[in-house]
Amino acid sequence: MRVEPGLHAERRKAVPARERSGWLFKAAALGLLMLVAGCDRNAAQNVAQRAPGAESGLDPQSLSANGARQARLARARSEKVDARAAEPQPKDVSFAIPPTDLRLASRSAAVEEEVPQRAASVVAPSQPTMQSPRPENLTKLIAFGTAPFPYDGLVPGGRAFLDVRDGDQRGHRSYTGRVLWENETFGDSRVLVHVPESFDPGKPSVMVVFFHGFGATLSRDVLRRQKVPAQVTASGANAVLVAPQFAVDARDGSAGRFWQHGAFSRFLDEAAHHLAALRGDPSSEAAFQKMPIVMVAYSGGFAPAAFCLRDIASTNRVRGVVLLDAAYGELETYAHWAAREQKTGGFFVSSYTLSTKGHNNELKHMLAAKGVPFSDDDSKVGRGVTFFDTGSDYTHESYVTQAWVEFPIKDVLARIPGVGPGDNVASQSVTLRDRTATRE
Repeated sequence: MRVEPGLHAERRKAVPARERSGWLFKAAALGLLMLVAGCDRNAAQNVAQRAPGAESGLDPQSLSANGARQARLARARSEKVDARAAEPQPKDVSFAIPPTDLRLASRSAAVEEEVPQRAASVVAPSQPTMQSPRPENLTKLIAFGTAPFPYDGLVPGGRAFLDVRDGDQRGHRSYTGRVLWENETFGDSRVLVHVPESFDPGKPSVMVVFFHGFGATLSRDVLRRQKVPAQVTASGANAVLVAPQFAVDARDGSAGRFWQHGAFSRFLDEAAHHLAALRGDPSSEAAFQKMPIVMVAYSGGFAPAAFCLRDIASTNRVRGVVLLDAAYGELETYAHWAAREQKTGGFFVSSYTLSTKGHNNELKHMLAAKGVPFSDDDSKVGRGVTFFDTGSDYTHESYVTQAWVEFPIKDVLARIPGVGPGDNVASQSVTLRDRTATRE
């Protein structure tokens, strides 16, 4: 086989060329690795030295400004939520709710945790033990055997109150068509009872009976939100409070047992027993049994209040009636009582928003036809017949604390002759006239 010299020469020249290319490739790869390593070191140094907030693209100054803005926004959101949640508060809160009432409020959480009790579980009231009255306001939720609910009777007209069944459950079909179940809505027989520290059964006094509106519970609304016990104490009047639970947290104004003749009188007798027991003074029960009544109805509470007013009309025990945006019906009942009792020292107050303005105007026409004078003079509250048109000054939802005055129940009780301290307390209330003058 013949080998050509020229071919071997070419091969010898090609080998060094390939070797040189390999070395060049290796050198380029090594340089690239070194470059990547250098970039990694620089990146690590940059991360370590980067100011907080740089990951978001902000320099320290911008970060500080952004943080302040976020804090302001957070505060604004918080204040907006608080403003929506809170009801309008009176300008003179320290006076309207004194320290004794703040102690009352501090115990409300424990009151709210009590389990509702049915009337069937209530035994005959036990005899109170002899003990000295506690030197503080006395407030308690007590199960009554004569409470409006539970109720298994008839509604006016003869229909069964519990007219719906689903297995073992029984319920009542409300005026809206919704079924309200007995165990959820009509099973609470408790009554909120309150005796101020300064109360003296040996002096002229009144028993306030409060009829709550739709969607209410005694602990959450009557005690805490509407501050009814606190208003009674803050009035300085020689007064006690009894507030029965009607439909629990529902849109329903059923009177339950109070539909029955004589039921409200029996309820008042039991209230007298419990009030005396709460004070630890059995001898005061007789005073509570004869005590004049001031009926205060808010919103949907007008219906059961009207039945109760008719039930004890012959006893002449009701000294006053207060409707807080509650003249939705039963106008003839209220007009008849006001026409009769205003001649003998009784008083009637109806304060209203746009919700019940039409019905209040109708009530005024009824009274005028009966020859009953009325006024809108707040100084005459507690005497005669008084109407207050608050327009849109305050909402229906906050009306138990904001009506023609701030804390209207306090103002009424303070002005009752012989029972309240009179102008010493009532004159400090911020009236509708005061607010209107301030705006003008």
